[in-house]
This record gives sequence, C-alpha cells and structure tokens, in this order.
Amino acid sequence: MRILLVFMFAAILFIADTTAQSFTIGQAVNIAGRQRMLTQRMAKARVYRTMSINTDVTQKELTASITTFEESLKNLLAYSPNQKVKLRFQKVESIWPEYKAALLNDTSVNSVLSIMSNNTRILTSCDEAVQELVAYSQTITDDNSESGISAEAIANNVNLSGRMRMLSQRLTLYYGAYFTDIDKDGIKVIKTVTSNIQQGLNTLTTSDINSTDIDDALSAALRDWEVVRDKCTKNGCQGFENKTMEPASVFDTMNKFLTRMDRVTALYSSLSKK
Repeated sequence: MRILLVFMFAAILFIADTTAQSFTIGQAVNIAGRQRMLTQRMAKARVYRTMSINTDVTQKELTASITTFEESLKNLLAYSPNQKVKLRFQKVESIWPEYKAALLNDTSVNSVLSIMSNNTRILTSCDEAVQELVAYSQTITDDNSESGISAEAIANNVNLSGRMRMLSQRLTLYYGAYFTDIDKDGIKVIKTVTSNIQQGLNTLTTSDINSTDIDDALSAALRDWEVVRDKCTKNGCQGFENKTMEPASVFDTMNKFLTRMDRVTALYSSLSKK
C-alpha cells in the first residue's frame, strides 16, 4: 500500500514541477497516457468502494486521481503543439465534468452501473489524444535523443508501455464488477484485456530501443504479471471465469504491476530530448 501512495503523490508532484512549455514529446505522451489509466482507476475506486473492499485506499486513489487528471489536462492543453492535438484535449475537457460528477455521486449500485457504462467513452477520448500526439511525433525530424532514437520510436514505446498501466486498472475494475455480479458480462472484457497485456509485454520486451534499465524494469513487471496471467491464459480464462482469485488480491497485484509499468514508461520517456 505504501508503494501505491508513493506512486500517486509522486505523479502529482511530477506534474506540478513540470511546466507545459518544458515537455518533451516523450513526457507529453507519458502524461497523456496516464490520463487513460486514471479514467479506469477512478472507476475502479468507485466499484471497490461499493464492494467495501480496500475502502480507505480507494478513497485516496479517487481523490488523488481526480487532482492529477485535472492538473494534467490543464498542462496538456497548454502544451498542445498543433490544432489537431488541442482539439483532442478540448474534447476530453468537455466530457470530463459529467464523468467527474458521476464519480462523486452516491455509491449505490445504480450509480456504479452508470460509471461502468460511461467509462469507455472518456477512455476512448483520452486515447485519441494520445494517438494524435504519437502522430505529431512523426513530424519531429531533428535528432531527438542522445542515442539517435527517433521521436516516433520513443513515442510508440511510451504509448504502448503507458497502455499497460491503463489495462492493469481496467482489468481490476471489470474483475471486481464481474466477481460481485455488478457486470455479469465483464468476463468478456477481462479476456480481451489480459490478451492485450500479454501481447503488449511481448512487444516491449523485444524492442530494439530497450536499455539495460528498461529490460530490468520490464522483468520486474513481468514477475507481478505472472501472478495474474495464468488465471486467464490457461483453460479459456476459467481461473477468472470461476472467480478463483479474490478481488482484493487482483487489486493489490495489479497496482504493483502499475507501479512497475510506470517506471518502464518513465524510462522510455527519458530517452526523448525534444
């Protein structure tokens, strides 16, 4: 739990200390990618509060995530390097108030069902903003790093690594909802998410731009992932379908995995100099 809280407050401090004008493309994709994760973390916090699981932690997660999301969005809007990127962030800005209101509403099951049905909308909007930044990275033709790695290659890996963070929270969200029958069809999302995490990790571990530090950080993430992976990569996901893992265990394990992947994403981001 202490690692989790350190991660949350470190994220807030990072955003507060990094002005929009000083963003590299790697940092911009990293922070925009974190927005995707936060949409799922906030929904997860609400579901687990309703389930009365880890309620002290989930309240802190929800409060810190809202603060981080809003501060990040302000900085990303100021950073926007072109009109296409800015329009994407403005769309997120227009959707956010309704989502925030739902998150802060009562903790009844009906309220949670509304969040479950709407969380994909804001997630999609945040993802579209990330993809627009990745597209912008293709226009950066100057030498972007000390090692000569292209801005596009860095942006692609930051995007994919950051996506693993989002998927960790989406998996926890839908497993909790499925376990408690809030969303009886949640197993379909769980199967897709676990497959996407495994594919993403396979791609990252074989990337040509990995440093020794990145490989070591990925290895640590893989060890956490193995705890959950076998529940849904064997026997047609029966481990999860039969609810053989407690939601609190998934919650803790995937938060550890999130912290590991945040480290990986930051290392990819640090390769970017412009």
